[in-house]
Amino acid sequence: MHIGIICAIDREFEKLKQFIQISMTSDNVSAREFFTGTAHGVKITIVKCGIGKVSSAITVTALHLNFKVDKIIFVGCAASVDKSLKLGDIVVGESAVQHDFDGRPFVEQCVVFAVGKSEIEADKDLVKVCMTASKKYAAGDYLKLKDLEAFSIEKPIVVSGVIATGDQFIKNKEEVAQIALKVPKALAVEMEGAAVAQACFELKIPYGLVRVISDGGDHFDFEEFANKIVGEVTFGIIMEVLSELGKSIKE
Repeated sequence: MHIGIICAIDREFEKLKQFIQISMTSDNVSAREFFTGTAHGVKITIVKCGIGKVSSAITVTALHLNFKVDKIIFVGCAASVDKSLKLGDIVVGESAVQHDFDGRPFVEQCVVFAVGKSEIEADKDLVKVCMTASKKYAAGDYLKLKDLEAFSIEKPIVVSGVIATGDQFIKNKEEVAQIALKVPKALAVEMEGAAVAQACFELKIPYGLVRVISDGGDHFDFEEFANKIVGEVTFGIIMEVLSELGKSIKE
């Protein structure tokens, strides 16, 4: 099994590199640096993609063509759309929707021509693994992070559902409300996930998507939170995911 891991945050990317560096090889492809190694008995190739849908789709294609990965997992942060979600909560994507794709009157809003639907489902097995791993991390090592109190994080929850994506940096509550109208089931919004989903769908690669809530569209302490919390959390979740996948290989 060969897993492609796409990172959005420098912190998680650097921690993954350190973890696999004993067995690591590197390649420069499509203006990106890819590192291949093993973790928990699983072969992985990690890469940090750029911001936005095109950058993430190119990254998926490069992983497919040059590294022949069997599955892809994308980790990073997102703004909450569902008002019940708080800073530090974890969302596992069951599907992803491009909220800024509008082909009306030829198709309904958010329906992608090449796919023929708006919601592109994640791999069900990867959803289960990511949920198990996220819940385990949230109830364990997550609570040991030293900066939680500074961000008023006490008991982070893990949920699964729809994640919205668009080439738009969400700046305020009004923009979040507009996304909620277009994608009523959306739990969170970011800038890459649904493009990863579409590329994986067309290339027939099972994908998983995990996001940590970093703000509510207002970017409260976004940069500090991303550096101190998001990278640590997504790295921890990925380690738990690889541990679960490693167990399945041994079985």
